[in-house]
Amino acid sequence: MVFVARYFLSVGDLKLAMVNFVPLFLAFLLFMRPSAFLTAVNDGVKVVAGIIIQHPFYASIIGILSASGLAVAFADAFGRFASAVWSFISGLKLDDVMGYIVLILSVLGIIFADSVSKPTHHPGSPAVQRRSLAG
Repeated sequence: MVFVARYFLSVGDLKLAMVNFVPLFLAFLLFMRPSAFLTAVNDGVKVVAGIIIQHPFYASIIGILSASGLAVAFADAFGRFASAVWSFISGLKLDDVMGYIVLILSVLGIIFADSVSKPTHHPGSPAVQRRSLAG
């Protein structure tokens, strides 16, 4: 609870990580044993218990992927692989698809440039504080 209080006093805003962390932490705290917590969850929601427990972790992974730029890298790698494989399978030549590729890459370049130009760090975040202390 001290961590939650310090977080809200220092950062002051509500993020997805805290929305996931606070109820899960309170549930663990009130049940005192993970096995008792899981038994209560299984009794309450028999069909979706695994999804409910896994959701905060997957949401955190998605947050890390999108904030760090890994989502863009994975999408780029998948797009490069898929387009090369599909062109090979369908027998298309570069002349057949070049116009579409230029158009798609132009639009994606504009979207990417716009998303990169936006600030992603909160003024109170540790990364911004480290940069201001170093410089």
